[in-house]
Amino acid sequence: MKKEQLMELLQAGKEVYATTYQSEKEIAKALGIEESQVEYLQQYDDEPFEYNDREFVDGDMIYLINTPETRANEIMVTLKNNQSEMNDDEIVSLEEEYMELTGEDEVRY
Repeated sequence: MKKEQLMELLQAGKEVYATTYQSEKEIAKALGIEESQVEYLQQYDDEPFEYNDREFVDGDMIYLINTPETRANEIMVTLKNNQSEMNDDEIVSLEEEYMELTGEDEVRY
């Protein structure tokens, strides 16, 4: 995985975990989630960089964290950044999913 690919994930609101040695089981335990919510993506193979106080280095294994909270965050980022490119049905569908995940009565963005 290259820096540009990783940046796309981060900017889309995806919860990404990078490690040089931990397995899915160890990551899940550290985060207090189910192992099934940890998905290995690829090995990072590019220059070191920092993003939001997190460091990514060449050789890191990149995992995607799939929890209701991370999905709700991803939906909010999508609605904020891409709403003008979406049709009404897509927007309503995402808003309904967000409200179901969060238990909120409305979506504020």
